[in-house]
Amino acid sequence: MNGKFIAVLPITATIVLAGCVVDPPPAPLVPVTVTQTTTKTLPPVIQAETVTVTSTPIKTIEPMNPPDGSCVEGGNDPSTWNTADDVHNFNLHDAQIVSIDHGRHNCFDQITFVIKTPSDIGYSVRYVDDEVADQASGDERPVSGGAALDVVITAFVPESFAGHHFMAGWPALREIRYLSSFEGYTQFAVGIKERTPFAAEHFRRGDHMIVTVKIAHDK
Repeated sequence: MNGKFIAVLPITATIVLAGCVVDPPPAPLVPVTVTQTTTKTLPPVIQAETVTVTSTPIKTIEPMNPPDGSCVEGGNDPSTWNTADDVHNFNLHDAQIVSIDHGRHNCFDQITFVIKTPSDIGYSVRYVDDEVADQASGDERPVSGGAALDVVITAFVPESFAGHHFMAGWPALREIRYLSSFEGYTQFAVGIKERTPFAAEHFRRGDHMIVTVKIAHDK
């Protein structure tokens, strides 16, 4: 090699080329994983509310005693009744009495007439002196008790009722006696212990009219 020595100089970090300083190449980029953390603010936990329910006990309503000591039963107040004649005028003669019932109650005794009829019926209930005059014969008919009611209903009565006679030793009612059926009017004499207030009422039940006579009495 022509006896020439070539000096090999070590290359440092900086190479000078044509008077320029050249930096070393940058280090390769390393991928960086960024983890994003999101912080959420949660609402406060709602505690269940404890509700205490206090129930009010149901009171048992006791029956009211009438302030004046009068007797009231089933909507009937005998203190509102009187001894005046009770007349319901209706001249229908195609009606027939099919049943006569008697009932004893705490405040009154009751007579019930069941009449088969397509329409209304008439009746008359009144106090008379001691005896009841038979509408057919005019004869006086005595009944038990210190007073008598003359009861007339505008209806016929079947033969089975022609001799209807009921005796009772009840507080008010003492006797019911059939008198006659004349020209569509059927008559009964009712014996009462004494002249006391009464109430006559009528209402329809299917094919029948019901007539009730309620006679008040003390307990």
